[in-house]
Amino acid sequence: MDNQTQPGQNIFTTLGLNNLPEEKKAELLNKMTDLVETRVMTRIVDEMNEDQKKGFDKLVESNAKPEEINQFLQDNFPNFLNIFEEETNRVRSEMLSMGEAK
Repeated sequence: MDNQTQPGQNIFTTLGLNNLPEEKKAELLNKMTDLVETRVMTRIVDEMNEDQKKGFDKLVESNAKPEEINQFLQDNFPNFLNIFEEETNRVRSEMLSMGEAK
C-alpha cells in the first residue's frame, strides 16, 4: 500500500477499516479533524505578528462564529488553505503509515 489515497477513495477503505461501525468511523474522523485543526492553528499562531494576535484573540474572546474566524485567517494568511491542505495530507500519510505498520 502506498502513502497516497486515490482520488475519491475513502480513508477508511485505504486503512482497511471499512468494517468499523459508523459510530467508530465518526469518532476517528473527528479525532483526525481535531488533529489537523490543532496543527494548522499552531502553524498560523507561530506566524502571527502582534497585531494579528490581538485581532485573533479579540475574535476568540467574542465567541466569533467559525466563518468569521476562517475569514480572518484567510484575510491575514493568504497561504491558510495551503497550510490546511499540507496538514491534512500529513495526517493522512501518518494514518496510512500506521496502517501499514500493523
